[in-house]
Amino acid sequence: MKNRLFRYISLLTVIAMVFVVSCEKTDIQKANEEYDFSKIVPKVQGISGPATVIQSLSGSYSVNYFRGGSTWDWQVTNGTITSTSADTRQIDVLYDALGEAIVTVTETTLGGITSDPMSDTISVVLPEVTLVGPSNVAQTFSYTYSVDYDRAGSTWSWSATNATITEISDDTKAVEVLFTDAGDVTLTVTETLSTGVSSLPLEFNITVAEFCPMTRDDFLGTWRGTETGDSDSELTVTFIAGAEDNEIVVEAVAGIPAFLGEVFTGWGETFQPGFGAEGDITIVVNENGSLSIGWDYWGQTLPGPYNYWYHGSGLWSGCGAAPTIEFTFNMDWNGDGSTAYSNAVELTKDVT
Repeated sequence: MKNRLFRYISLLTVIAMVFVVSCEKTDIQKANEEYDFSKIVPKVQGISGPATVIQSLSGSYSVNYFRGGSTWDWQVTNGTITSTSADTRQIDVLYDALGEAIVTVTETTLGGITSDPMSDTISVVLPEVTLVGPSNVAQTFSYTYSVDYDRAGSTWSWSATNATITEISDDTKAVEVLFTDAGDVTLTVTETLSTGVSSLPLEFNITVAEFCPMTRDDFLGTWRGTETGDSDSELTVTFIAGAEDNEIVVEAVAGIPAFLGEVFTGWGETFQPGFGAEGDITIVVNENGSLSIGWDYWGQTLPGPYNYWYHGSGLWSGCGAAPTIEFTFNMDWNGDGSTAYSNAVELTKDVT
């Protein structure tokens, strides 16, 4: 009986102690009650958001920190706040007018103290069109031009002087242009946003070279000219027929290639048999007056061994007293299509 009574007394004591402890406030609760939130000195630490925006489109802005219990008040001149986050830290702003807009924010702490305002100046601009396409083309051929970005809801308007737009893509982002006459052509494009705001017209200047046809056999033989760049030199090269009907090849001499050869000579490297083209260079002759030097494995040199690739592009012309070729020739040693060295090559066929 005494033992049972002792157990009851012990149990009641534990329950009483738990009740007392549970009623006692934690250190954090005590500190919060004792803390004076009016002592917090608010200061806006920064605004995150775009410094340049397009007229009639929105930009998002936010304070770049968090302080528990604080709220933020936003004001915008020359713009309209279209939404505010539940914690007031972020807003979306619609910009209707060109020029400058100002975004201003203040912080108010839990204690009711408001910071000095912080402001950012925003530039509101028209949309700007950027274009992809060749600036040097050949007469009688068509080429593709397009804008190199996508903006939902936009449409693009095109026009051309001294050329004919033969096709416009369904999304109006691209056109086919037929160049019938040699000379200068201006291609113009304007973007109109879904909001109705339009960019200033972009004028893209194109030079149309006179087109004088050449067959693949017309390229065979000796050509003379210059190479300007990393392997600056006078050139005399001989083109032979390639494996395909539209290919010409300039062979390496004693393991040194015709283009960028001075670089390899300076390094003391020569291309070795059994690896790729062994320093030979294959060029594709396109009917539209262009040359394609596709990214291709060039070969391996010694000492080293080192591996090299090449690529480039250019134009040819059969007009005048003698045919001419102009192209850019690039060396790659990373194997990823990059350019380590580059030369501008100009050649005229030896017709003497």
